[in-house]
Amino acid sequence: PAANNLVFYGDSVANGTRKAMAAPGVTQDGWTPDKVLGAFTGADLRGKTAVISSGITNSRDEWQNQTYLIPKQIEAAKAAGASGVVLYGVGEGVKNYRAINEDLKQIASLNGAKFVPLIGTGAGVDSQGKRQTAGWHPRDYAAQGTYTLGQVGVRQAPPAESMVGRCATVTRAWARR
Repeated sequence: PAANNLVFYGDSVANGTRKAMAAPGVTQDGWTPDKVLGAFTGADLRGKTAVISSGITNSRDEWQNQTYLIPKQIEAAKAAGASGVVLYGVGEGVKNYRAINEDLKQIASLNGAKFVPLIGTGAGVDSQGKRQTAGWHPRDYAAQGTYTLGQVGVRQAPPAESMVGRCATVTRAWARR
C-alpha cells in the first residue's frame, strides 16, 4: 500500500498520527472502543489500509471489559472494503501497558490485522528538548507515521538533505574525470 492509502480511525493516537501525515480518517481525542467502532459506519475503504487506535487506553481500568469491541473494529474495517488493517498498541505510560499490548497483539493476529506498537512513548526528551516521563502518546507523530508505513511495507524516500549530499558527491566525482 502507498502512504496515501492509509486511513486512520480512533482516538488521540490515531488523530495525532493522521494529522502529522496529512492523511484521511475519522479520529477524535478521548474516544473509547465503542466510539471508534461507530466511526466505521458508512465507511468506504476499498483498496485502503485502515489504521486503528482502538480507544482502549481511554477505557482506563475497564480495558478488560472493552477488548471484545476491538475484533468488531477490525471486522468493520474489512466489511468497509479495507485491503489491510493495522492495529496500534498503547504507550508505555498506560497502566498495564504490557498486558494490554499482548492482548492487542493476539487480537490482531486472530483477526487478520497487523499489530504495530507505538514508538517513542518511553521516558526521554521530546522534540522541543523537554524531559518527558513515559506517556500514552508518541512524542513524534510523524515518526510514528513513518514507522507505520515501514510496517505495512511502504518504503520512504530518503530525506531531501541526504539526496543533496549524494548529488554533490556524484557531481564532484564526475568533475574529476
